[in-house]
Amino acid sequence: MIYENKKINNILDKISEWSGRFMSMEICGFIGYNEENKIYILKFCENYHKDKENHFQINPIDYLLFKKDNNFVGVFHSHIKGDEKPSEFDIMSCEHSCLPFFVYSINSGKFGLAKPKKADYDVDSFEKFIKNINIYNG
Repeated sequence: MIYENKKINNILDKISEWSGRFMSMEICGFIGYNEENKIYILKFCENYHKDKENHFQINPIDYLLFKKDNNFVGVFHSHIKGDEKPSEFDIMSCEHSCLPFFVYSINSGKFGLAKPKKADYDVDSFEKFIKNINIYNG
């Protein structure tokens, strides 16, 4: 599934909606920005992890194809247990991939963020995206 919208809050609302549809597993995907059309893009990806209740795994080809066509803002996924605080595994994966991780908690209805020290994403699009949203950034 792909969702496009110019408003950041509508993008976050769609992640919340998708998370609510799949409450028995972590959902995952990408957030991007299309500079030409001035629009944010969400791509819902299949979770390939064997333990979908506690983890997620995205096919690397999905990442490469998405990044080819969009300014990459970050990876999103849901937590079906606990809060929006990124797990140690989320933080480690964020650092190893050099990609920010947006975490949506079904329980709290809030977003968390893990931001890597090194960037392999569009920093300007990312900064614009997080500028006016309320997000846990531990």
